[in-house]
Amino acid sequence: MHLPRGSTGFWMSHDDPLPVFDPKDFTRLGYAVAQTLGARIVKRDIHSQFARSYHVLIVQTGQTAWSLLGHTVHPIIASVAGIVDPYVDQRPFCDLPGLAALAVSFGVTSYPPTMLNHRVEEAWLSNLAPVEVREIRVWKPQRMGDILFNYWD
Repeated sequence: MHLPRGSTGFWMSHDDPLPVFDPKDFTRLGYAVAQTLGARIVKRDIHSQFARSYHVLIVQTGQTAWSLLGHTVHPIIASVAGIVDPYVDQRPFCDLPGLAALAVSFGVTSYPPTMLNHRVEEAWLSNLAPVEVREIRVWKPQRMGDILFNYWD
């Protein structure tokens, strides 16, 4: 596993521009997930890359809520149980029913929770830009998911 350049959301002005995972595509996927679950989107929190590296949709069915996370650069999604607070939460990533299959149909990657919850391995960082590696050294993320879905400033 090697994280692609731009995984942290950081870049330098002299670097090649990073791609963008269109928030509209992420939102469409989120509504498809909600429909599959018989749920609804109760909150939509779309951010620029400057605020954090991901968008959030809160999906709720009955008393159960999940936070669906969409990377701002790469078409990568993940989910955590409950309503995520990016500034204090480090909830375990979880399997949202039907997410992986829907992600594939939208051309989006959904890493399994075991991979997102796995501790960071140095080999994964080989494709990242120097500024990204520097930020990882500063922020010291514990899991692969913490690198992809971060709120570092």
